[in-house]
Amino acid sequence: MGNEVSKNKAYFSLFMTMFWVGIIALSGCPQARGLPDRHIHRDVDSSEIIGTWQVTEASIEQIIQEGYSLYTNPKDHCFTLFKDGTCEFSGYPFYSYPNIVDQKNDYMDSMTGQWTITKISTSAGYHSVTVPALQIVIQTKKESITHSVTIHLFIVEEKNHIILWEYIGDPDYVKYMDFVKVPQKL
Repeated sequence: MGNEVSKNKAYFSLFMTMFWVGIIALSGCPQARGLPDRHIHRDVDSSEIIGTWQVTEASIEQIIQEGYSLYTNPKDHCFTLFKDGTCEFSGYPFYSYPNIVDQKNDYMDSMTGQWTITKISTSAGYHSVTVPALQIVIQTKKESITHSVTIHLFIVEEKNHIILWEYIGDPDYVKYMDFVKVPQKL
């Protein structure tokens, strides 16, 4: 009988260990199947992205849910890409884990810079892929020190429209800051 009780305790202990390992593994990362492949897999011509881009209303709702409370108008997050490779950018260089001080200090209002289409490595599913991305480089000057800020926006084509995007917060939560091209006025 003593052996049977000891055996039952061992099975119970093994069961509880497996149970807790399973719970921890499943709760640790919301993307158990890897990140979605939301990338364009063809070359992108610069003529496709020259113009003015503005954030979507859905993305504004997402950043508000993430804790952003300043600059919550879509017009606060836009940029224009010019044919000569220059640009004008308004918005945050990155959309992750805001606090009120960072929101005030990190916001870029009508900053000028350079843009290019480049290739970067990222994750799609459980694989690393190299995809086209928009790269914006902006020189900022604070307290007589010049800093270079590099912004990468992924490119995707959905419903025959190009969308430029980046993750909001942790990529595992799959929230996107989407920018759509503003139609030109004739």
